Amino acid sequence: MIAGNYLGTNLAGTASSGVTTNNDIYVLDAANTTIGGTAAGARNLISGSGAYGIRIDNSSSGTIQGNWIGTDATGTGAIANVSAGVFLDNASGIVVGGTAAGTGNVISGGATGNPAGPGYGVYIGNTAFSNTVQGNYIGTDYTGTLDLGNKVGVYLVQALTNQIGGTTAAARNIIAGNDTYGVQFTGSATQGNQFQGNWVGLNVNGVALANGVGVRIDGSAHDNTLGGTATGAGNVIGGNSLYGVQVDGATTTGNVVQNNTIGSVANTSGSLSITNSASVKVGGTFTGDVSNGGTLDLNGNAVSIVGALTGSGTVTNSVASGTATLTVNGTGTFGGVIQSGGSAATALTVAEAP
Repeated sequence: MIAGNYLGTNLAGTASSGVTTNNDIYVLDAANTTIGGTAAGARNLISGSGAYGIRIDNSSSGTIQGNWIGTDATGTGAIANVSAGVFLDNASGIVVGGTAAGTGNVISGGATGNPAGPGYGVYIGNTAFSNTVQGNYIGTDYTGTLDLGNKVGVYLVQALTNQIGGTTAAARNIIAGNDTYGVQFTGSATQGNQFQGNWVGLNVNGVALANGVGVRIDGSAHDNTLGGTATGAGNVIGGNSLYGVQVDGATTTGNVVQNNTIGSVANTSGSLSITNSASVKVGGTFTGDVSNGGTLDLNGNAVSIVGALTGSGTVTNSVASGTATLTVNGTGTFGGVIQSGGSAATALTVAEAP
């Protein structure tokens, strides 16, 4: 167990120690490592690293809980970890945060005084699988209300079957104040990840605290799910300075964006952007404009756009059972193709709301 330390800072926890290290904590080829805990005295302050606050490589079944990562000792100021606050590389079964009281971490500060580094909050990559990130503040101070953003809040690259958030309020991550993306899924091996029940672009009180783009999916990432059909699976994505969700690239396919609350607090550029021939399966309501430069697949669902549908892509329904419906309540020009399907079973019903 690693608990109750100031790592990478001066004795007061007010600034970096001035000693350049690549990792404040490095776990290699290990299992069942515990970093932090639920009591205040178990909290580690992990900040000011020249690369990674916590790096876990080729390891399994550990916990990272109750720490302040990338902040100062007050939890209200930033001391950046240059590359990432938490870095999971080919790791599995690591729990970052949790649902019990006191398990959540603050993982922030990566964008402050860090012009050259990537400044990720949580990095999950290199075939890292079956890790869980729940109950954390990612990009805020310890109160969950103020901006201490990273450059990217959560970054998944060549990562699979990881769980970010969950279906209970205790599993919710607050992902807000991050400069570029709240969350990014990228890489052809990034698949099967579940992103559920999180607040993206909102602080703990539901007030806008913008990321750039809320969630971006690109680089051939495929078959990941934002939201879902289970009770509590939907994310709340609002208040972001660009799009709520952005999906990019012709080989970025099969991703599902379903039953989320997108745009109840407005995302400045719109609720969903599909670019460069990407395709996405959707369901539920999108509040704010939807720009379709690829394929908007209704996937057998009722879809409502409270805003404009624009772009020159395709609207289709890939599910052979049941009729999908699309309702658009907004003013805009869609110059693409709406496919009615090859049979009544795959037909679309398109309506313009009054």
